[in-house]
Amino acid sequence: MKLESRQGKCNYSPKQVYSFITDFNNFKNLLPADRVKDWQSDNNSCSFSVDPLGKTGFKLADKIEFIKIQLSSIDQSPFAFGLSIHLNSHSKHETEFQLIFDADINPMIAMMAKAPLTNLLETLVIRMEQIDFAKGENRID
Repeated sequence: MKLESRQGKCNYSPKQVYSFITDFNNFKNLLPADRVKDWQSDNNSCSFSVDPLGKTGFKLADKIEFIKIQLSSIDQSPFAFGLSIHLNSHSKHETEFQLIFDADINPMIAMMAKAPLTNLLETLVIRMEQIDFAKGENRID
């Protein structure tokens, strides 16, 4: 199953966005706080629990400086997945981004998971549009 977010945009440089996202201690600010429990993170990975999925998380799989961040699921996740964050700069202080979620799951689970995962991608895009990447905090709550 492959899901693509809409294009998002923020008024920060790709360097600021990239630096923020590649430190998983910051990643919690992008996830919906009311859905995430048992958060743990370091610079290269994070884990958390979310209903009804259970324990899951991300680890850094690959990166191209200021252009792309490739995340993969941690070993404890119920299924293997990847999340790519693509950054595109049109000016020194403006970055467009898109998230691509890819998972190898059976068609029945994919049907049930499509709507919640699509909503999660939209939430991530909205939060990325609202975050102050220079300070690491939401500008709008």
